[in-house]
Amino acid sequence: MRAAESGARTLLFFLDTNILIYSFSGQDAAKREIARALAEADGARVSTQVLSELAHVLTRRFGVPAKGRPRELCQGGEDRRPEAAVTPAKILAGAP
Repeated sequence: MRAAESGARTLLFFLDTNILIYSFSGQDAAKREIARALAEADGARVSTQVLSELAHVLTRRFGVPAKGRPRELCQGGEDRRPEAAVTPAKILAGAP
């Protein structure tokens, strides 16, 4: 049972760009799984700067087209706040 379902307080924390990058790792499955678990946690938050950095890394280093998911993660969606809830769908939608 997740904290929100039990009525317990959820600990909020910000994810660093590296954690999100590890969630795309094709080389280190252990890091990828840990990163994805952190991104899926109830209290996970990400700043717009981290999303911008992620978009930069995905487009420049991983070759994801700029018209694709990274730009949508940074500019669009229902969360236009400086602090936005991270969902697995948002993270994994940008996977090459």
